[in-house]
Amino acid sequence: MKLQLLATLLLSLLFTLSIAQAQTERTAHFLSVGQGIASPSTISTLNLSSGTTIENPTGVMYQEGLRLTGQYLPKGTGSNTNTRTYNGYGAELGYGGRSWGIAAGSFKDDCTTCKETYSGAAALEVANSFAFGVRFQDHVYGLGGVFNSAGKFRVGFTAELNDPDGVNNNVTSYGLGMALVENDYTLAFDASTLSYENGTPYKIIHLTPGANLHVGMLQISANYRMYLNDEANIYKSDNKLWFGLGLGENSWHLAYYSNWVSDAVFEVSFFL
Repeated sequence: MKLQLLATLLLSLLFTLSIAQAQTERTAHFLSVGQGIASPSTISTLNLSSGTTIENPTGVMYQEGLRLTGQYLPKGTGSNTNTRTYNGYGAELGYGGRSWGIAAGSFKDDCTTCKETYSGAAALEVANSFAFGVRFQDHVYGLGGVFNSAGKFRVGFTAELNDPDGVNNNVTSYGLGMALVENDYTLAFDASTLSYENGTPYKIIHLTPGANLHVGMLQISANYRMYLNDEANIYKSDNKLWFGLGLGENSWHLAYYSNWVSDAVFEVSFFL
């Protein structure tokens, strides 16, 4: 009888710890941090990314059930390279468990000649130690991985091929990052760059250190962009600092970003 009671208590403790860890993981990935390479967002996995590559598609693992996200990017008035000419609208739908996930998304700028884009992603974690994911879109193919995916210190990588119609015009991008994921905060440092098939000489390297505080229902992400080899001064006048604010719990989440992938981003998500 005592052994049965002890076994029941032990199993209950392990179950409680697993639920707590899953909730910590979900909360830690509500907001984007860095370029989303070593610690990707579970809400903006498909449509939005601040680096030269996609966010790591392994982010769909942290959905913990059914997720529905709506995104609004208003037309901007700033002078940054990411200032938008049109309003943009996006939606993402996904489902996943702690070690796997799938998602689909669409995005459309509010103009008559703008084409709506559709994308999908899937990810799988093996033995709580390595996660691998793929993302696909029309003429765009990406993959990503995270080493020590269930641990505190993580190393991630991404790669993406943009293969438009025509010849000698492919663009390949690569990303590498590392992150420290604790219960109440995440520290990340991501880097990415582009390679042009036509031999374009610019080899700008995007560096983004960032921090994400996630305590209870509140999340705050602060990040700083840096550019190496920007010989043409493409990003010289850009505002390099961007941040995100998030508020939510198990069933819903609201997010706002300033100067992330555009002057402003608004997101609302529901978890079922």
